[in-house]
Amino acid sequence: MSGVRVARSTDRAATVAVLTEAFSVDPVVRWFFDDDATYPARAEAFFGFLFDQRLAAGGAWVTDGLEATALWSPPAEGSSESGDRAWARVLGELTAAEVERCDRWDAAVEPHHPSAPHWYLGVLGTAAAHQGRGLGPAVARPGMDAAAAAGLPAFLETGVERNVALYERMGFVVTGVIDRPDLPAGWCLCRDPRDPGG
Repeated sequence: MSGVRVARSTDRAATVAVLTEAFSVDPVVRWFFDDDATYPARAEAFFGFLFDQRLAAGGAWVTDGLEATALWSPPAEGSSESGDRAWARVLGELTAAEVERCDRWDAAVEPHHPSAPHWYLGVLGTAAAHQGRGLGPAVARPGMDAAAAAGLPAFLETGVERNVALYERMGFVVTGVIDRPDLPAGWCLCRDPRDPGG
């Protein structure tokens, strides 16, 4: 199996390409960016921003062969002037409807985040040709370990129901469900730092 390491800035293009491909069938991301013709450009802008922010915060890991990546938000991460400027540039590449859908999803997920400081696994993706080999759990492990070492919970959400069982095997527990007619379905999961499993 491919090893796992901290991401580097030189990994950006390959990582963004993997995420753009991996999330091309994700119900939430495709609801954000529902036009097949513009999806690649929109997804590249979106995942490029997330990669840059998580890399700067010390929350980005990749497999050695760049087949999979995990982008975490550590609890110390907050809004920054540079991050705000970067997001503003992304907004300039999206339509008003796309921005509105992103905002609606974030607003629906926000109440399910733990109230205490926590690590947030915002993106976990594996290239289609390498799925089913355990790379996702492996590349997510450093963030889970960092959260556990600090005695903090880890949180994520997914719009893919079959992923829930995968995350449960990693020690996460469903703590909320997004079930609204105006949004894709979603499952919010949290991992207790005291859980020895996963």
